[in-house]
Amino acid sequence: MSEPVYHLRTNKAVERALFVELLRIVGGIIGTDYSDWNYVGFGASYMEDFNLLNKCFKFDRLISLEEKSWKHSRQFLNKSGSNITPLNKRSDVYLDEIKNTDGCFSKSSVIWLDHTGGAEVWIKNVQEICDFAKITKSPSILKLTIVPARPKELRGASVSAQEVHNWLENEFTSFGPFEIENTSKNSLYKSVYRIAKVIVRRAFQYEDEISAECISSNFYIDVSPILTITFLVGEIEKVNEILASLKNHPWKYFNFDWGEPLRIDVPDFSLRERIELDRLLPENDAEKILEKLRVQFAETKEMSCKLVENYIEFKQQVPSFQQVYY
Repeated sequence: MSEPVYHLRTNKAVERALFVELLRIVGGIIGTDYSDWNYVGFGASYMEDFNLLNKCFKFDRLISLEEKSWKHSRQFLNKSGSNITPLNKRSDVYLDEIKNTDGCFSKSSVIWLDHTGGAEVWIKNVQEICDFAKITKSPSILKLTIVPARPKELRGASVSAQEVHNWLENEFTSFGPFEIENTSKNSLYKSVYRIAKVIVRRAFQYEDEISAECISSNFYIDVSPILTITFLVGEIEKVNEILASLKNHPWKYFNFDWGEPLRIDVPDFSLRERIELDRLLPENDAEKILEKLRVQFAETKEMSCKLVENYIEFKQQVPSFQQVYY
């Protein structure tokens, strides 16, 4: 079965919307519209993230890194502006080129490494974001995507939590201990999050001039489980100054000091269902809404209530998908 169309994945769309909100808040505090910043990321075939960020912000230049030539060729058709430059190369190659030529980035940057590999590259991916952080201009914002999925040999229904726990303890000994509760498809991200936290803290523990501070982390399931972590990086004094302002901001989706990642789990309600739900908001909570609509969205009342609660939580970020007949 083919995967859902990229731009029709609700949880992914909500996570992207939250990232845009975060960038707007940070930009406001720093005092930039990003016109003097660059953006570096993975555009893939459709350039969805690039086109979204190019629409919302005034980045001077956006650089897309793509290893596969056939995907790279499609990027020229799908990019939304002449300020987007698709490059046919891996992120580690690009990193080495920056190190060997300029030595560091010439402008503050938003860098999003949207990796898709599994457990075999978890450590490599986190170490790479740390390497990028150490050569960025202060301040910059870096975001990492990790796929916290079990390796193929441990995905069968007969595989026990204890087996996965043993694998974690053996393969990632120096990053533990791990809790056996954090081994399922829906909870393994907590173990991977721990691995990332340890790697980042070790990478910067002896740095006297720069730091990388977690300001947001999210988990959602989009075909595969997805974990994202966003960092504010730069000179320690500057980072601390910005952090102090961010911690006084009312936006509730910040996550400082490596707290529990925000879980995004938005139900796919129909357009008619959403209209009826919206009509009863914000005066009614989930339980009252279900009573007034006389409807059940899941097998049990408790599950239905949870779905409505999740919709209410991310109502402002949920996209509106509509079918058009012609």
